[in-house]
Amino acid sequence: MTAPTSCQVTGAAPARRATRRDWAGLTVVLAAMSISQIDMFIVNVAAPAIQSGLHASFGALQLVIDGYVIAYAAGMVTGGRLGDRIGRKRTFQIGVAAFTAASLLCALAPDTPVLIAARVLQGLSAAVMTPQVLSIVRAQSPMPATGAAPSPPTAPPSAWV
Repeated sequence: MTAPTSCQVTGAAPARRATRRDWAGLTVVLAAMSISQIDMFIVNVAAPAIQSGLHASFGALQLVIDGYVIAYAAGMVTGGRLGDRIGRKRTFQIGVAAFTAASLLCALAPDTPVLIAARVLQGLSAAVMTPQVLSIVRAQSPMPATGAAPSPPTAPPSAWV
């Protein structure tokens, strides 16, 4: 019997084929990830309409845009840790529900301060939802665990571009 190489794990279960349910789950988590990223750009495009519709000042409009980004960035590590503590599926579901509710609140905001608060809540909920995506994808992946880090590409960095 030979010793396992750095890419083999002793006692690893054989890989299973992905099912329709796996593909549906992957679609859901990637759609949620996409929405949380696209939401940053949607508001930038809609900024002139928001400014005129709510009679927002330039500074308030910046808070509408940056409130989301700051809350999203500041809460990302905490959101990931929350998934470790209470479970990634449950945390993802809470994040999606909170993101949906915050999005509805953004759509119904009667004035700029409410919109700013809703955008901050939306950013925090995205920070809870988004870190779970990578862990869910990895946990549900039909790929076997390798036990080793992937090797770097063999081409020199100048050829990557």
